[in-house]
Amino acid sequence: MLQTHKLPSTAVVAQTAYTVDPTSIEITTVTADNGVFQDFGIKSVDGTDLNALTKTASDLTAGTCYELGIVLTCGDLEGAVSSHKLCSLFEQSIGSETTTSVTLSWPLVDTSLTANGLAVTTYEVVVDGDDVSPQTGTASQDLVLDSLNSPGSKHTVSSKIVLDNAQTLQSTTDDFCLKPDTATTDQALTVATVNSVQITGFGVASGVFSGFTVGLTGCGYSGADVSMTAANENALFDGLHSGCISDVTVTAFCEVDTPLEGAALTFQQCTIPEPVSAAVVSTAADSVTTTGVVLTVTASTTVGANPNSVIAVTPTCGGTAETVQYPDCDGDSDKECELIDLTPGCEYTFAVTMVCAKDEPFTTSSSAVNVIACTKPSTIHSLDYGQITITTTSFNILNAHVTPTSGGTFESFVIKSVQGGAGTAVISSGLVEGLEAGNCYTLNMALKCGDLEGDATDEVLCTKHELIVGADMPTTDTITFSWPLNDASLTSTTTTVASYTSKVGDNAEVDQLTATGTVVTIDSQTPGSVISVSTIFGYSQTQTVTAGPSDFCLKPNPATQGTLVVATDSIGFSGLGVTSGDFTGHSGSVTGCNDVSNSSTDATLTFGGLTPACVYDVTIQSYCQPSGAEGTTGQIMSEELTLKQCTKPLQADFSVSEITSASCTITVTQPTDGNAAYYKFAFKLAAGDENVFEAFQSTMTFDDLTPSSDNTIYATVQYDDPNADAVESDVREVICRTNPSGFESAEIQSGEIGSVSVTIRATYPAGETVGDATFEIKAFILDGDNAEVEAAYDDVGTKCVAGDDPCTDNIYKRVITGLTPSTAYTFRVFALYGNGTSTGSVDTNAITTYGCLDIGQGNCQLPEGSADEPENYRCKAGWSVDAATGLCADTCPEATRPSSSSINSGCVSKCAFGTEYCTCSDEFNVNTCQCEAGTVLHPSQAICTRQCDPGEPHCKDVSGNICSEGVDCYCEPNYFIQVAGNAVTCVSADGSFCDPIRGTDIDETFLGDNNPCSCTNGFDTSTCVCAAGFFVSGNRRHLVCRPSIVFRYLLLTRSAGVLITLITRLVGAEQDTDQMMMRATAQRLVLLEPPTASLLMTQLQSAPPNSRRPILRVCPGYGLSVSSDGSWECVEGCFSAVIDYYVAVNTLYSDEDKCVCENEYEFNTCDCLAGYQLRNGQCTRTCTAAVGSDCISSYSTEPLTTVTCTSSSNNCFCKPGFHATLDENSNVLCTELAETVCNPSLQLEGCECSDYQDISTCSCDEGYDSDPNVPNTCFKAVTVDANVCFDLPFDAALSDTNSDSFAERKDFYEQELFGIYETRITNLVAVVVTGFQQCSLGVNHAVQVRDDGTGATTEQQTQNLVTQVEQVLGDETVQESHNIKSYSITTQPNVDDDETPVDDDDDHDTMESYMLVLIILASVIILLLVIFVILHFVFASRKKSSYSKSGGYDNIFTMDNRNQHSGAYLGDAEANRNGRHQPSNGAERGHTASSSVDNVSERPSSRPNKPAEISLTRHEKFL
Repeated sequence: MLQTHKLPSTAVVAQTAYTVDPTSIEITTVTADNGVFQDFGIKSVDGTDLNALTKTASDLTAGTCYELGIVLTCGDLEGAVSSHKLCSLFEQSIGSETTTSVTLSWPLVDTSLTANGLAVTTYEVVVDGDDVSPQTGTASQDLVLDSLNSPGSKHTVSSKIVLDNAQTLQSTTDDFCLKPDTATTDQALTVATVNSVQITGFGVASGVFSGFTVGLTGCGYSGADVSMTAANENALFDGLHSGCISDVTVTAFCEVDTPLEGAALTFQQCTIPEPVSAAVVSTAADSVTTTGVVLTVTASTTVGANPNSVIAVTPTCGGTAETVQYPDCDGDSDKECELIDLTPGCEYTFAVTMVCAKDEPFTTSSSAVNVIACTKPSTIHSLDYGQITITTTSFNILNAHVTPTSGGTFESFVIKSVQGGAGTAVISSGLVEGLEAGNCYTLNMALKCGDLEGDATDEVLCTKHELIVGADMPTTDTITFSWPLNDASLTSTTTTVASYTSKVGDNAEVDQLTATGTVVTIDSQTPGSVISVSTIFGYSQTQTVTAGPSDFCLKPNPATQGTLVVATDSIGFSGLGVTSGDFTGHSGSVTGCNDVSNSSTDATLTFGGLTPACVYDVTIQSYCQPSGAEGTTGQIMSEELTLKQCTKPLQADFSVSEITSASCTITVTQPTDGNAAYYKFAFKLAAGDENVFEAFQSTMTFDDLTPSSDNTIYATVQYDDPNADAVESDVREVICRTNPSGFESAEIQSGEIGSVSVTIRATYPAGETVGDATFEIKAFILDGDNAEVEAAYDDVGTKCVAGDDPCTDNIYKRVITGLTPSTAYTFRVFALYGNGTSTGSVDTNAITTYGCLDIGQGNCQLPEGSADEPENYRCKAGWSVDAATGLCADTCPEATRPSSSSINSGCVSKCAFGTEYCTCSDEFNVNTCQCEAGTVLHPSQAICTRQCDPGEPHCKDVSGNICSEGVDCYCEPNYFIQVAGNAVTCVSADGSFCDPIRGTDIDETFLGDNNPCSCTNGFDTSTCVCAAGFFVSGNRRHLVCRPSIVFRYLLLTRSAGVLITLITRLVGAEQDTDQMMMRATAQRLVLLEPPTASLLMTQLQSAPPNSRRPILRVCPGYGLSVSSDGSWECVEGCFSAVIDYYVAVNTLYSDEDKCVCENEYEFNTCDCLAGYQLRNGQCTRTCTAAVGSDCISSYSTEPLTTVTCTSSSNNCFCKPGFHATLDENSNVLCTELAETVCNPSLQLEGCECSDYQDISTCSCDEGYDSDPNVPNTCFKAVTVDANVCFDLPFDAALSDTNSDSFAERKDFYEQELFGIYETRITNLVAVVVTGFQQCSLGVNHAVQVRDDGTGATTEQQTQNLVTQVEQVLGDETVQESHNIKSYSITTQPNVDDDETPVDDDDDHDTMESYMLVLIILASVIILLLVIFVILHFVFASRKKSSYSKSGGYDNIFTMDNRNQHSGAYLGDAEANRNGRHQPSNGAERGHTASSSVDNVSERPSSRPNKPAEISLTRHEKFL
């Protein structure tokens, strides 16, 4: 295909379409004026064609303009040539640099401009990117750049020339520097040593720099200069001479192609000199004066050292360096250097150094050689008399009191001698003692510095005179004093008294005196102030001596009270003052319930240790006392300030006594301090409410509270004594936590029953919420009578958890542990919030716990004959159910006896089945296992033993040696094993029993029928006695039965519970028989029946001398019962020392035995008085404190308050409402007593018992009622019956006394009426609603008060009560406030005999009815009396017949306290015993056996007309 090209158009070159440098121009881009083209090129330069088209014109001249011919091409075709005038870059020239300017010049080829028709329009210069000087001018010129202001700075510069064709002629870009400023260095940083100099801290005077060049010449240096680029670099020059001056040059430079240096800094620098070899004080004469010292100095021996150095000495006096001296020193090696202008008497330190260039700023010094020496002290110039401590007998002069002459100083001074005056001076340093008052002395004194002593001078000092105070008592503004003067010593010292003056404090002279012995009166002073009085004596040597100052007090004005601060035990005052003037303190006292004194030294005064609620007389005095005085020395007292003040009362004892879910009752115990009538109380539920004080109330109830809530009750006590202002106690807060609601149901699931634990699940009412943290289950175990007997608190009841069945938000569960295996249980469940228990409760289903859980395994076995049920399985004796697991566990796993600190608490208190000496009546019940007589239960092992522990006293082996470990150990003769703490030890036997295991000897055991030692109780050694014909040996071997002796006569004296033996002759008696028999007679034995006694006498008298005979058997219990066949048996019972027929009841209750016998000859008829319990042979009411709070140590009435017993002691007894009973372990418990029964052991007055051995027969006597405030006690009551008609509708349900409405209304109106009468009737006890009647709403009630104790008759007190009731119910205010419509009083007291009641015909029938009733009653009473007389005669005759052989006295005791003044009698109670006592045939009475023995109480008999054989007193019987 044929291609054709058209000629392109001409080229157009844009201003930015080319690049230039000094030798070339490159065209980068062209455009066509029209059309298109393929390429372009430079065809010619300044009209000369090039060999070929090119885009770059080369080999050009810098700064020259050229005309370039450019063509466009298309293929081989070229377009027309277009001419373009372009210029190459030109080169700049920079020179003439200064610190602030440079000169810029550039050459231009002007011919090239003209040839190309071009002209320069402007010149532009750019420095560091900024256009600094656009201007016009010729084609070639120099430009001075002087707007730069940073010497040593580095810059970039470029230029351009704008041509008239709008082209720009550009220069190259070049760097240049301003000349740096003069260099600097921090001379303080220059470090010189003996042989080097190090220079750093470089800088310039202004501007910047690139670096520095440092050079040093002299002092032997031959090294090169040092350059650096940082100001903190070091220039180190070493190898220099010591003490030598060198020249240093420092210049700064700016770094370009050729560094540009600034002006040079030149200075000189010394190296440190070598120190002198030695320096000492010259030994030449007069080398030390008061102002000069000569030193001998030895120079350094180093060759060439210190060419530019001199000797310098720095004197330091008293730590202050003086002017450096450069002394003139003579000599070569050892130079004598004289120092001048020194301070006299100063110990100097002379620092000797070598100094290089001493007058130049670059001075250096060597290390110093120190010389210490004193200059000679000067003489004393004067003494500072005013500062010297002067007394009447001494001077005490310190350095500070001495002034040297010539402005010198000194280290110390010496008193060389003391002349003149009286006394013998004793000098100790600056202290001169042994002087006399009012004398002047000459002291020869010299100053010292070190051992150098100055010239001595004489100084005169005078001692003080004595100031004598006037004898008159100071008043509020006046004091009188005087002084004696003694001038005898003045003459010897040529001293005269120039003046006498007196001063008060720092005041000016108050009096000028001219004679001695003058009296001065100082008046117009401030009351209560302490003034300092001085007498001043001026002496001729300018010494002034002051007699005194002595402090004196003026009498203060009376005290002002200030602020009163009162507490329960203190009365205090703050802000005490005086009416005017001053005071030192206050003193005072209070008198009242006790007396207290106190004092203070400020504005406060407190009297502590006072009695609460007591009015005190307070006396306060202000006083003035000189400072430093001790005790009351110098005290001046003011007149008295007196007032009366009462101390605060103690806070009452507030306790929460009754809580329900909606109410709280607070019990208040009034403080006992002060007068009870002056106490008032205020209660409130909000702390911010105002206190309203009211009279004392024993209880306060707050209603309408929220269940399960904490309520704060604020209580305040006020004591309002009419003799002083009322005072209030501190506020006490009582927290009342209301009870929660009760559970709806509770159950124990079959799968949650163990041997010692069960799980109870209780359901709380739905919709009621409580806090889990405080809400729990409280469970009680119920007994067979559905009574709560034991609270279970072993575990905390909580909500059920996920996985429990059932489990909802309102179900709570509780694990009850510590139960007894094989026991039937029912639990009563309460809700518990804090300590509050819900009123309502629910009972669980009845369950029986398992016997043991490891059924059929090991020690958990089924007893023979028992049904195969889980609850019937038992642990073998010696094993017990583990309280945690329910499995049978060994009760004492330790095989050996542990130490006292590690006793296994699991050990049982019984021996184990199958072990030696252990007998179990039930092999499954360890409680039936007992150690046989003659053994004891080891305290740390469940085994019985007859052996004592090695190491215990009197414990021997079978050979009689002291027992050691690993052998059998027994108690030696006369000693018996007994448990003492953790050990089995040996105690001395008293001969009252024998040892059945020992038999007749320690190594000879008698068992079976041949054992002469037999026991009534096989488990109680104390019941073991020797058989007939044997007795317990005395002084040789107690416990061993030996053959009996014969005694021929025996006199028996009878008393219930006592057998007395009187030995008149002994036959064949051994040496110890008397002791044996006396011990035997001291035991309590039951009297033998007469036939048995005769039989015994016959046996004793007829037996041959050496045969075995029956003897009296000691009974270790409390009585010996003898059967009809003559056999004897020990039975437990109480012992009565009362053998009188006629004994008042109050006498019985005052007797220490508290035991009474229906028949004084029959031990079986003896029992404890009502209210007491037989325990271990003694009648007691002492309860065990651990049982609970029902056991108390004391109580008080109105209201009833008790003090819980804290330990088991004799003063513990059951609180009112309870009486003493025994549990299965013989512990005395407190059991609730019926309300209708009175307890004569608490209060005998008004309490009558038909049988004083049975508390259930005790009730309040006629004229007495049960005390509602103190349960089971009686009080003498006065009662009035009344009726009140309230203006309210009558409810028919009130006619039924068994209805709930009756009970609710009865309780309500009893409280309502009690509130009406309470504050208006004295000694009010109770209001009892007896019924309701229809008069609107009529309330029949009885008003009951206590007997007033005045001796008034019942009728008189009844009339008084009727009057009070009439006044209360007739009060219109009472009627209106309580809506009373009418009232009547049905009780009327008897009228006087002379008053005849008026009757009418209508009452005739009623009187006849009354008479008929009275006749019937009288007939019944007469019939009963006849029956009683017959029965009385029958019983009396029978008893008289039974005891005719022993005197035949009637034994009926009438125990009645109604008529004690005319004789109280114990009636025949045999018919009322209800079978409680066995017949007198020796059978047991059902008491627990005991081994203790009571001592017989000693009381003389008071019964009249007794037969001779029983008329001995108890003392006589025991002789």
